[in-house]
Amino acid sequence: MKTTGTSVEGASKAYRKVNNLLGEKMRIGVKHSGKPSKDFVDLLESARTRMDKKALAWYRRGIVRGIAYATERVLDGSITLRGKVLTAPGPFKLRVKTRIDGREERHKIIIKASEAGFR
Repeated sequence: MKTTGTSVEGASKAYRKVNNLLGEKMRIGVKHSGKPSKDFVDLLESARTRMDKKALAWYRRGIVRGIAYATERVLDGSITLRGKVLTAPGPFKLRVKTRIDGREERHKIIIKASEAGFR
């Protein structure tokens, strides 16, 4: 019976396989060094950076959509400016579409005018 290596070689091979699969799923190029465990940590840090950038982009997109929505409400008279006070007649009813992991969902969100700083 022939053995194919030590347990350390097996662990390194397993790490490389995991790194390759994660890199493929996250669409990140994997750089292999002499230490597969370090490669794994580097890959996770790279994924965290990409996730932070994506979250910030979605946050920015939400702000832009919020400004556009508020502007439309001012133009249609739902929100009024009286002196230096913004007033709204009632709650804001929003329909939101989210897409996470390729799965699209629709949500209804109700925000009270007081929650958004209106009277």
